[in-house]
Amino acid sequence: MNEKKLIIVIGGGAAGFFSAINAAINFPQAKIIILEKSNKILAKVRVSGGGRCNVTHHCFENNELIKNYPRGEKELRQVFSQFSVQDTIDWFLKRGVKLKVEQDGRMFPESNTSETIINCFLQEAQKYNIDINLNEEVLSIDKAEDGALKVKTSKQTYTTDAVICSIGGHNQEKNYAFLKQCGHTIDELIPSLFTLNLPQSHIKELMGLSVKNGTVKVIGTKYQYTGPVLITHWGLSGPAVLKLSAFAAYDFFKLNYQAGISVNWTGTLNEEVLKEELSLQLGSKALIVNTPLFEKSKRLWEYLVLGLDIPLSKPWIELGKTIE
Repeated sequence: MNEKKLIIVIGGGAAGFFSAINAAINFPQAKIIILEKSNKILAKVRVSGGGRCNVTHHCFENNELIKNYPRGEKELRQVFSQFSVQDTIDWFLKRGVKLKVEQDGRMFPESNTSETIINCFLQEAQKYNIDINLNEEVLSIDKAEDGALKVKTSKQTYTTDAVICSIGGHNQEKNYAFLKQCGHTIDELIPSLFTLNLPQSHIKELMGLSVKNGTVKVIGTKYQYTGPVLITHWGLSGPAVLKLSAFAAYDFFKLNYQAGISVNWTGTLNEEVLKEELSLQLGSKALIVNTPLFEKSKRLWEYLVLGLDIPLSKPWIELGKTIE
């Protein structure tokens, strides 16, 4: 009688659990073990999407979907052809988890809590008798003469038939050392999806304020993105900023993260529309600071007015009759 096959999954995050569950489904005779080096599983799932878990995106055309990823277009195209957004929706629905679509295309569980996704993964892991070993770090992977893999961890050594690596992103190359030993090439680690620290800007005085539609640009590059922008106590954050940092990651790196940032607080409104709305105010005796335009909050409008050195006591009528 043949010995039961063993499949090792490295990493107890969403990818690790998803891989382990599907490995158990496709190889019902195999034993599946998840190795997680920390004492927590699915930690990022719990906090993603503000604690609601952004599962996928409502985009069913793979050619359009891959445009939302800054790198790996060729590889992702192949992956999505094998398992699409619709497959993801169906996978969770089959397990009693319905997803809903928000206005910006993001898809969350209808329950509005990441615990729904976590419970789904844990229930499936239990259903297929998947072992979850915490505080067990993988140190090395070696190939034996008979083709089997030797996985050495901080606790023991496994002889396994297959290894699935789902360790996620790290900021130190040493975390990928065991993969390098296997012959893989590790690209230079460059941060992505980060917020912008603006130590010299007074915009931080407006921390907590958000704009639904702002365009953030890295000066001197082609990169700019429009969307919600959040002002924080250190600078700028929000979807537009995070997407910008993802797509401009290499440019930020080359600039040693000393880049100029410009923000168009009116988003995508063109120059003619802006001039027209401003022109409607000319001749008015109302104070400029008391007449916020373009649906901007009074706090942000006042900040912008003062930034143009316009006195708080100046009315629109004193600007003249034309807008240049």
